[in-house]
Amino acid sequence: MNEGGINFERGPISAYFEGLRNLLFRTTAFFRSVPLDNGLGGPLAFGLVSHWIGKAGENLWLNFLNSKTTSMMWGWGNRLPGIENLGRDARWHMAQQRLTDWLNGVSSVVLDPFFTVFWILFGAVLLFISARIFIGSVSDRIGKPARLREISFASAVRVIAYSQAAAVFLLIPTIGSFIAFWMGLWIIFVGIRELYNVTNGLALWVLLSEKLILFFVFGATLLAVFLWLITLVFVHL
Repeated sequence: MNEGGINFERGPISAYFEGLRNLLFRTTAFFRSVPLDNGLGGPLAFGLVSHWIGKAGENLWLNFLNSKTTSMMWGWGNRLPGIENLGRDARWHMAQQRLTDWLNGVSSVVLDPFFTVFWILFGAVLLFISARIFIGSVSDRIGKPARLREISFASAVRVIAYSQAAAVFLLIPTIGSFIAFWMGLWIIFVGIRELYNVTNGLALWVLLSEKLILFFVFGATLLAVFLWLITLVFVHL
């Protein structure tokens, strides 16, 4: 069975890693093979697993770095007998902080699938709106008719879900989040271009407009919250 461009005939694990490799290193070929008539279970599962792996790995190495820092502080406390009491208190507070950080990290990993589903669906709504607004009106003028029939919420979900493959770069310390961000944008760009049969320029414009819509949505939300708080303050004065 071919579910959303990933072949599950050889088993889910092999299919996942083969799909991950193709998405990261053969992105164009991957999206050219994606069928748009299958369900969304495969793409959503792929996105959830990819983002969870990246988030869990990031949490592990961050805790490792915190552990190394704490160990160094413990060593310094033992070498400075003149401030032994101070060092003991500092170590106790640091141990408490480490436990709090670890619990926060674990909770974020446990809750990650729920947040990932929300962001995939929310991002798909924005991408669908952007593609509907711009592709139909522009593609006819540039001599490359787009697949307007394919511009659907389901196809947008596929693009955003598959872009979560970039999250595996969070496993790389320090620079992983930077790589993941740009790789995610690249996957979305290629997905728009290939699934909707548009030029590079139009695909880039749809991608940028989707981010602009996201910016305005969050800006409007923050403004509404700010005005609501100001109203509360003046009401209580």
